[in-house]
Amino acid sequence: MQRFVIIGFLLCSIALHGRAQVNLVINPSLEIQDTCPSAFSQLSLASGWDTLRNGGGASPDIFNACDNSVFQLCGVPVNFNQHSFQYAKSGIGYGGFAALYSAPQYREYIQGSLIHKLDPGHGYCVRVYVSLTDHSKFSCNSLGIYLDDGQIHANSTNYELPNVYPQIIDLSRQYDDTIQWMRIEGIYTAFGDEEYLTIGNFFPDSLSNPVLDNPTGIITGAYYYIDDVSVIDINLPAFAGNDTYIHPGDSAFIGRTPEIGLNDDCVWSINGVPFDTIAGMWVKPDSATTYFLEQTICGNVSYDTVTVYVFPVDVNTYAAAHSDIQLYPNPTNGTFTICLIGENMQGQSVEISILDLLGTLIRADHLTLQNNSAIFDAQLSNGVYIVSVKDAEGNIYKPKMITVIK
Repeated sequence: MQRFVIIGFLLCSIALHGRAQVNLVINPSLEIQDTCPSAFSQLSLASGWDTLRNGGGASPDIFNACDNSVFQLCGVPVNFNQHSFQYAKSGIGYGGFAALYSAPQYREYIQGSLIHKLDPGHGYCVRVYVSLTDHSKFSCNSLGIYLDDGQIHANSTNYELPNVYPQIIDLSRQYDDTIQWMRIEGIYTAFGDEEYLTIGNFFPDSLSNPVLDNPTGIITGAYYYIDDVSVIDINLPAFAGNDTYIHPGDSAFIGRTPEIGLNDDCVWSINGVPFDTIAGMWVKPDSATTYFLEQTICGNVSYDTVTVYVFPVDVNTYAAAHSDIQLYPNPTNGTFTICLIGENMQGQSVEISILDLLGTLIRADHLTLQNNSAIFDAQLSNGVYIVSVKDAEGNIYKPKMITVIK
């Protein structure tokens, strides 16, 4: 039940902000699980994840903070009978696999599903974060990611390696950090049939550069955690959101719905000063503020900005006994009708104020209402303006926006 509640929340969150998921990996941080792991070799409990579906891949593991058993085999941050410790890169769960082991060529592979097949000819930024466990004696430099249609397989009984070369790999670095999460990343151009990605060590021991980092380690090999897996279109444009306006004290959502993979690519700043790294967020400015977004996906940089304008009048000052105003036509060529709804104000004089989106007063005038309405020749140039109305008793009506197009 908990799994479906989480899925429902994610779908509602995506729908709320009108943006589809851009990370094509299902359950990218391995958080959504059928049940809490209670033993090793239970990777398939994580939705969308398993060992090699076409055979082999041995028995990788899943870890989650929900495991609070005495032995803490599969917990987060403590696991392996309290012999290893690592916080999740995000959330409360991650996976794990053996990249080297005391038995020659023994390998475990973790395979994840994609939301849909990749588009042929498109470039994608493929990424995973790994961390070496505390109880590993060795580290290696040969971790990689392989994308295909699910045909990859390995004979675990005879410790055979898959006969493929990973498309995403960096042999120039040693994956030996037990504290910080290390990023494996690269650009992949799709053929169009890719539905899975597989993570592991695809090289024999002799080509894996095994280094003895921890002689007192329990496992004679190299065991790695994995978290925050992503496949994102390299050409995804930065999206800061649409310019909007709010009343003092209100909030506005800017950017895309936060999600694994994209969050790490986005840096927000105001007046050149960075203040957050996330795909999207709620903001609550006191005055008109422009937010600058820099998005870097595998080195491909794009930019966008969004401005949140703030009405000059607090919503709490609006007359509680009065209703709204209507403006028509909208858009207008500059002349429009103002209608006050809700009370009989025949013959009364009202003050009309026209402001720009920064709250600067453009012009003000007094009009006498006939049948609660009056025609106003604003004499404005093309643009978007705020129309505010105050009656003879000082009641301020909720402002409305009007667009002038000539």
